[in-house]
Amino acid sequence: MTTQVGGLTTLNNGGELTIGANLNLDGAFAQTGPGPVKLGGAVTTTGDAVTFHGATTLTADVTLTTNGGKLEFDGPSATVDGPHRLTVSTGAADAIFDAAVGSVTPLTGLEISSARNVVFAAPLSTGAAGIELTSTGTMELTGV
Repeated sequence: MTTQVGGLTTLNNGGELTIGANLNLDGAFAQTGPGPVKLGGAVTTTGDAVTFHGATTLTADVTLTTNGGKLEFDGPSATVDGPHRLTVSTGAADAIFDAAVGSVTPLTGLEISSARNVVFAAPLSTGAAGIELTSTGTMELTGV
């Protein structure tokens, strides 16, 4: 899916939401419903925020690129799991993980290739590929 003209893309799901294709957005992205998310496609914005509120399971290696927008897995339900690699690039914005990452099914790897501040507020677990973090600001590993 591709959007233009800077509009917000909001997906408010009560049941399971599957994102299997790449999203190229000229505007922010917000998954706002309480339902779980199966994420297998990249999400790219043009300097806008990307937010997930539901429990997210990676179904493929996924890249989230905001080009200067904040990335947040927001709230205690916004866990991230799945036997795949997650790559995050926010540029000069923050990358925030409020809930556990890899606690049910560890990610095969996690790379934050660029971010200002990086926050993990809950446990973080990955497989053999490990964790690579690059931050121009602070790293807060509260729950790790």
